[in-house]
Amino acid sequence: MNEGTIAAISTPQGLGGIAIVRLSGPEAITIADRVFVSATGKKLQETPTHRVLYGHVKNGEETVDEVLLVLMRGPKTFTREDVVEFNCHGGPVVTKAVLKTLIANGARLAEPGEFTKRAFLNGRIDLTQAEGIIDLINAKTDRARKLAQTASDGELSQEFFGIRDRLLSISAELLAVVDFPEEEIEETGGMEQVLAEVHQQLTDLCEGYEQGRLIRDGAKVALIGCPNVGKSSVLKCLTRTERAIVTEIAGTTRDVLTEDLNVDGIPIQLMDTAGIRESEDRIESLGVERSRQALSEADLVLLVLDRSRSLTEEDQKLLALAQARPHIVIANKTDLPSAWQAEKYQAFSFCAKTGEGRAELLNQLSEKLSGLHRENAVLLSNVRHFEQVTRALASVEQAQTTLQSGMEADLAVIDINAAIEALGEITGETVSEAVTDRIFSQFCLGK
Repeated sequence: MNEGTIAAISTPQGLGGIAIVRLSGPEAITIADRVFVSATGKKLQETPTHRVLYGHVKNGEETVDEVLLVLMRGPKTFTREDVVEFNCHGGPVVTKAVLKTLIANGARLAEPGEFTKRAFLNGRIDLTQAEGIIDLINAKTDRARKLAQTASDGELSQEFFGIRDRLLSISAELLAVVDFPEEEIEETGGMEQVLAEVHQQLTDLCEGYEQGRLIRDGAKVALIGCPNVGKSSVLKCLTRTERAIVTEIAGTTRDVLTEDLNVDGIPIQLMDTAGIRESEDRIESLGVERSRQALSEADLVLLVLDRSRSLTEEDQKLLALAQARPHIVIANKTDLPSAWQAEKYQAFSFCAKTGEGRAELLNQLSEKLSGLHRENAVLLSNVRHFEQVTRALASVEQAQTTLQSGMEADLAVIDINAAIEALGEITGETVSEAVTDRIFSQFCLGK
C-alpha cells in the first residue's frame, strides 16, 4: 500500500442531499487548510479536534462548493490518522470537483478499501472486523446485518482470541514438560481436558457455518418440474411479482428467471426453470439443460407437481432426482379435482392461482433453510474463516491423538502451534500480505 494522504468520495455515486469526501493521512489537515475557508476565517491547524465547521472549498479564487467540514485528529479516528470529511452537496459533478481540488493540493486517490486497510494496519480493527464491515455494507436482510455486526463489533474475533489463548497456554505447558523433564510439572491429563474443550468450541463453529453462510450469502432455491405444472405461477405467488409469463401453453419458460425473496431474514434467490422433459426443440433443450444446472447448484429444490393430472414418468424421475437433495414437493392446483393423494409423496398442497398455502410454504422454506438455529451462538459465515477453523480443528485432533497415544509431547506442540497459526490467519496476526490485499480489494472506493 502506498503511503501519503489519501482522498476519496465515501458516499454512493448519484444524486442526493449530501455527499462525503474523505481525507486521511499525515497531511490531511494541511491539505484541507489549503482549500477550505471557514466562515470565521479560522485555520484548521488552530481548531481543536472533533469539530464541525461551516465554510467553502476554494480552488484558487473559484468557489467549488459550500460545505460542512468535520475535523478529527488521530488517533481517535477510524484510521487512527488525521481525518477530514467534507459534507458537500450531493451531486456527482460537485463531489468530483471537491475531490479533484484535494488531489491537486497534495492528496492522492485512495485505493479500494484503503481507509479500512489503514485502520487494520494501525491496529484500530483486526482482519475479522474488517471483513465484518464488508458484510455489513453488503447485508441483504436485517438478520444478515445483525450477523455482520457481531463480526464488525469484534465479538467473533474475541471467540477466536479466546480459543487461541487457551491453545497458547497448552503449548507453553507442554514445552515446559519437554524442556524440564526432571521438574514436577502437572501431567498432561489436565491439558488434554482443555484440548477437548477447545475441540468442542471449534466443532461448534464448523457446524454453524452452513447456517451462517445462508444468512450472509443467501440461498439458491430452484423451482423444477415438468412443463405446465405451474412453476412460474408459484414464483409469482411467492414473490408477489409479475416477473414470469404464465400461459396455458407448455414450455413458456425457456431460460432461468430469478427473483429475490426474504424469508425470516434469509435472502433467497428463487429460480424459475424451464420445464424438464425430452425435447427436439433446440431452444427448449438449452433451457432444460440450464434447469438441470440450476438444480445442481441449488441449496434447496422446490419440485412442483400438477395435482389435477396423473403423475407421468417424467414426474416420477424428478421425484427420484429430488430425493438426493434438500427438497419440498409441492402439489399445485388444489383448486381443481385431485388425481392423486399428496400424502403419498409427502407433498405440500398448494394453489398458486389463489395463494392458498403461501404462508405455510414460506414457513416450510424457513425451517428447511434455518436448520437447527442457535439464537445466541456465534456463527461463522465467511468461507475463509471456515477453512481456517477446519484446519485448526484437524490440528487439534492430531495433537489429541499424539497425547493419548503417549508419544513425545513436543510432537503435540507442533500440531497445537499449527492450530494457533490457523486462527491467527483469521484475525490477521499471521496472515500474508497477499491475503490482506485480496480482502481489502473487495471494498468499494472510499471505504
